[in-house]
Amino acid sequence: MALQEYSSSAVYINNSQLTENASVQVARDAGFQRVLTIAKGFAGVSPGAKLATVTIKGAVPSAGFEFDPGDVMEGLIPVSVAVFAASATFITRGFVEKDTFSHATNGEAMQDIDIICEYGKWE
Repeated sequence: MALQEYSSSAVYINNSQLTENASVQVARDAGFQRVLTIAKGFAGVSPGAKLATVTIKGAVPSAGFEFDPGDVMEGLIPVSVAVFAASATFITRGFVEKDTFSHATNGEAMQDIDIICEYGKWE
């Protein structure tokens, strides 16, 4: 078994890199509906609305938030999102659905940002 190097990633919102990014998750949902019938049981699927969600967790410096999504959330303003990983890029647009700030004793200050997006492909 040979050792190998694994991918890192970079995250951009509105063309600005989030350098305080600690983790990112890209989840794609085909949106189809299961079709179940009495005679066949599982008969297949019917098409639905595809979407993606991007969840970003980042450290919050004492100087301020690297990206404060309050204005885009309040104004329902779409943001562009790009994630670079594994020699591929996932580019999409979406709406910041929620953000969460957390901090605890002996723990870093963190911000989670959840973005619901157009379905996309790693290219």
